[in-house]
Amino acid sequence: MTAPAAASPVTAPVTVLEHADGRAVTEVVIDPEQPVFPGHYPGFPIFPGVCVVECVNLGAQAAPPVPGARLTLAGVQSTRFQGPVFPGDP
Repeated sequence: MTAPAAASPVTAPVTVLEHADGRAVTEVVIDPEQPVFPGHYPGFPIFPGVCVVECVNLGAQAAPPVPGARLTLAGVQSTRFQGPVFPGDP
């Protein structure tokens, strides 16, 4: 997950909506043309969970750096998704 953005399966741009005090809010709008949709699932496209995690990584990388801090996504031990992400969702 810490590979360069060029290696990411997610091609949507990341927008930093706000940042202050070492905290940032970012948004990724899921483009219906994402290359992951045709195979996940044919006729009922859902954004893969691994791509949702990659959006978290990309959002953190897009946020302004905190002086003296180094950001690394080392892993995700456990996660629970609140619902599916469909094409066009923010």
